[in-house]
Amino acid sequence: AAAHADQVEAAGGAVREAEERLGEAKAEAAGVHKSHKAKRAELQARRKEHEKVVAELRKRKAGLEQQVADQGVELQEVEHLVQTFDKERRGAAEVVTSIETEHSWVEAQKAQFNVPGGDFDFK
Repeated sequence: AAAHADQVEAAGGAVREAEERLGEAKAEAAGVHKSHKAKRAELQARRKEHEKVVAELRKRKAGLEQQVADQGVELQEVEHLVQTFDKERRGAAEVVTSIETEHSWVEAQKAQFNVPGGDFDFK
Protein backbone atom coordinates (compact mmCIF):
# COMPACT_ATOMS: atom_id res chain seq x y z
CA ALA A 1 0.00 0.00 0.00
CA ALA A 2 2.90 2.31 0.76
CA ALA A 3 4.39 1.56 -2.63
CA HIS A 4 1.08 2.31 -4.21
CA ALA A 5 0.82 5.59 -2.32
CA ASP A 6 4.35 6.48 -3.46
CA GLN A 7 3.36 5.71 -7.02
CA VAL A 8 0.21 7.86 -6.73
CA GLU A 9 2.21 10.69 -5.18
CA ALA A 10 4.90 10.40 -7.90
CA ALA A 11 2.19 10.36 -10.57
CA GLY A 12 0.56 13.41 -8.96
CA GLY A 13 3.93 15.19 -8.99
CA ALA A 14 4.42 14.27 -12.61
CA VAL A 15 0.92 15.56 -13.41
CA ARG A 16 1.62 18.83 -11.55
CA GLU A 17 4.94 19.16 -13.39
CA ALA A 18 3.23 18.44 -16.71
CA GLU A 19 0.49 20.99 -15.89
CA GLU A 20 3.17 23.53 -14.98
CA ARG A 21 5.02 22.89 -18.26
CA LEU A 22 1.67 23.08 -20.10
CA GLY A 23 0.96 26.46 -18.47
CA GLU A 24 4.42 27.71 -19.44
CA ALA A 25 3.93 26.43 -23.00
CA LYS A 26 0.51 28.13 -23.17
CA ALA A 27 2.02 31.40 -21.88
CA GLU A 28 4.85 31.12 -24.41
CA ALA A 29 2.37 30.34 -27.20
CA ALA A 30 0.25 33.34 -26.17
CA GLY A 31 3.37 35.54 -26.27
CA VAL A 32 4.33 34.22 -29.69
CA HIS A 33 0.75 34.72 -30.91
CA LYS A 34 0.71 38.29 -29.60
CA SER A 35 4.10 39.01 -31.18
CA HIS A 36 2.96 37.45 -34.47
CA LYS A 37 -0.25 39.48 -34.43
CA ALA A 38 1.69 42.73 -33.83
CA LYS A 39 4.20 41.89 -36.57
CA ARG A 40 1.37 41.05 -38.96
CA ALA A 41 -0.33 44.38 -38.23
CA GLU A 42 2.99 46.17 -38.80
CA LEU A 43 3.54 44.34 -42.10
CA GLN A 44 0.00 45.12 -43.25
CA ALA A 45 0.53 48.80 -42.47
CA ARG A 46 3.82 48.77 -44.39
CA ARG A 47 2.12 46.97 -47.29
CA LYS A 48 -0.56 49.68 -47.40
CA GLU A 49 2.14 52.36 -47.44
CA HIS A 50 3.96 50.57 -50.25
CA GLU A 51 0.70 50.16 -52.18
CA LYS A 52 0.15 53.92 -51.90
CA VAL A 53 3.68 54.58 -53.16
CA VAL A 54 3.20 52.11 -56.04
CA ALA A 55 -0.14 53.72 -56.93
CA GLU A 56 1.48 57.17 -56.93
CA LEU A 57 4.36 55.91 -59.06
CA ARG A 58 1.93 54.33 -61.52
CA LYS A 59 0.02 57.60 -61.70
CA ARG A 60 3.26 59.53 -62.32
CA LYS A 61 4.31 56.95 -64.93
CA ALA A 62 0.99 57.34 -66.75
CA GLY A 63 1.41 61.12 -66.68
CA LEU A 64 4.94 60.88 -68.03
CA GLU A 65 3.85 58.44 -70.73
CA GLN A 66 1.13 60.92 -71.74
CA GLN A 67 3.72 63.71 -71.86
CA VAL A 68 5.93 61.56 -74.06
CA ALA A 69 3.00 60.83 -76.37
CA ASP A 70 2.04 64.52 -76.49
CA GLN A 71 5.62 65.54 -77.20
CA GLY A 72 5.83 62.88 -79.91
CA VAL A 73 2.81 64.44 -81.61
CA GLU A 74 4.29 67.91 -81.18
CA LEU A 75 7.60 66.67 -82.62
CA GLN A 76 5.77 65.31 -85.67
CA GLU A 77 4.04 68.65 -86.13
CA VAL A 78 7.35 70.53 -85.86
CA GLU A 79 9.03 68.12 -88.29
CA HIS A 80 6.16 68.70 -90.72
CA LEU A 81 6.59 72.48 -90.37
CA VAL A 82 10.34 72.15 -90.95
CA GLN A 83 9.68 70.10 -94.09
CA THR A 84 7.11 72.65 -95.26
CA PHE A 85 9.46 75.60 -94.61
CA ASP A 86 12.33 73.78 -96.29
CA LYS A 87 10.15 73.11 -99.34
CA GLU A 88 9.07 76.77 -99.40
CA ARG A 89 12.71 77.92 -98.98
CA ARG A 90 13.80 75.74 -101.91
CA GLY A 91 10.89 77.05 -103.97
CA ALA A 92 11.80 80.65 -103.12
CA ALA A 93 15.46 79.98 -103.96
CA GLU A 94 14.38 78.57 -107.34
CA VAL A 95 12.28 81.69 -107.98
CA VAL A 96 15.23 83.96 -107.08
CA THR A 97 17.56 81.95 -109.35
CA SER A 98 14.99 82.11 -112.15
CA ILE A 99 14.58 85.89 -111.74
CA GLU A 100 18.35 86.38 -111.68
CA THR A 101 18.68 84.22 -114.81
CA GLU A 102 15.88 85.96 -116.71
CA HIS A 103 16.85 89.51 -115.64
CA SER A 104 20.57 90.26 -115.81
CA TRP A 105 20.14 93.69 -114.15
CA VAL A 106 19.15 91.98 -110.83
CA GLU A 107 22.72 90.78 -110.16
CA ALA A 108 24.14 94.23 -110.88
CA GLN A 109 21.61 96.01 -108.64
CA LYS A 110 21.55 93.46 -105.78
CA ALA A 111 23.62 95.73 -103.50
CA GLN A 112 20.83 98.35 -103.75
CA PHE A 113 18.06 96.02 -102.55
CA ASN A 114 16.51 96.95 -99.18
CA VAL A 115 18.61 100.11 -98.82
CA PRO A 116 16.34 102.52 -96.88
CA GLY A 117 14.96 105.21 -99.19
CA GLY A 118 16.62 103.57 -102.22
CA ASP A 119 15.00 102.51 -105.47
CA PHE A 120 14.68 98.93 -104.23
CA ASP A 121 13.50 99.58 -100.65
CA PHE A 122 11.03 96.68 -100.29
CA LYS A 123 10.05 97.35 -96.69
